[in-house]
Amino acid sequence: MAQEVLDVQFTKGPFLNHLDFMKAVREPGWRADQFLEDGSLTRKMGKNAIRAMRRYLNGELEAFEGVLHAAFDRLAIGGRCLVVIQSGVEKSIVYKFLEMHEQPPRGSKSAASLSVSRLCQLYPLAATDLNYSVNHLAAEASLTSFERAMNPDATESVRLMVLEKAPRTLPKRSYIQPLTRPTDR
Repeated sequence: MAQEVLDVQFTKGPFLNHLDFMKAVREPGWRADQFLEDGSLTRKMGKNAIRAMRRYLNGELEAFEGVLHAAFDRLAIGGRCLVVIQSGVEKSIVYKFLEMHEQPPRGSKSAASLSVSRLCQLYPLAATDLNYSVNHLAAEASLTSFERAMNPDATESVRLMVLEKAPRTLPKRSYIQPLTRPTDR
């Protein structure tokens, strides 16, 4: 569905309002039972489908990831960033960001004994020349019942995460051979 909307935008130009969008999705190939008499989408489409389409069309998830990188590029070492997460997809992006910026614990003897390629597989930061790592400081916080009552648009899934920019202790790599995954045995 999202790809068809993109195709319509490519041929007819961007949507100027929600009515243009509604006309586009009513084009041949769309099922009539998805619409009410006033032209609005039925609940069959669901909020999640519309949200997913909006995120895809607007590139919101890529932008969210880009904001994380930009924020940590600007923070000083020791600086903290409060991240508001509104969905499981955003949560997975933050955890992937943490994984890509994680380094082994200080004084880890097992990490010191690893080959460079294995260290880069376990800690992707080792394959970069970034001068910082990122730590997750505390457990995720959720909104209290009072905060949800004060903001009826807030959902149960909203979470807050505190991330910290930490100094990098891994040696920087200017060039690393492409990573290969170990074969399954």
